[in-house]
Amino acid sequence: YIHGKILTRLAATSLKLEQAVGNNDLESFEAGLKNLKVILDDPTNEFEQDQMNLKDEIASRLDPWEGLITLKLSVDPTLEGITNDRVKDLGEVIEEVISNSVRHGGSQNISISITSSDHPDVELVIEDDAINPLPLVPARVGLGTKILNLVSDGRWSISHIDAKTTVKLTMSL
Repeated sequence: YIHGKILTRLAATSLKLEQAVGNNDLESFEAGLKNLKVILDDPTNEFEQDQMNLKDEIASRLDPWEGLITLKLSVDPTLEGITNDRVKDLGEVIEEVISNSVRHGGSQNISISITSSDHPDVELVIEDDAINPLPLVPARVGLGTKILNLVSDGRWSISHIDAKTTVKLTMSL
């Protein structure tokens, strides 16, 4: 939980605070501090929510990045209303990839596509404009890699060509 939602919200809030300072925007800075206090006062607040449909789950994972980066989302309309435990898993994958794209890759533009594959499989494709290349040799298998492997049974890949990093993942809903 700390690695996912809490870390994402702290990282996004930190970036918003830096942006407010850089723009000399006291109102945004104070809003960022208020948000930081809310996160720290009750960090597990969002973990006790009921299941959400796919559309709402994704929206909740993209919300912290609003105003920081440009996100383009395309979801197969037949998938938007699905509600089950796997929807939350997909949300965690999206959150992990976006967080890594911004924090490690320096991305400013991220495109997300979720399409129906062979039922019950869906394909997730996330592309970004990372300015920092992938490491030639990964230092270690991190928690993010473990999450992707667990959710997809190892059916995922990552590539970096020119100025674009692409993560593809197939999982069942």
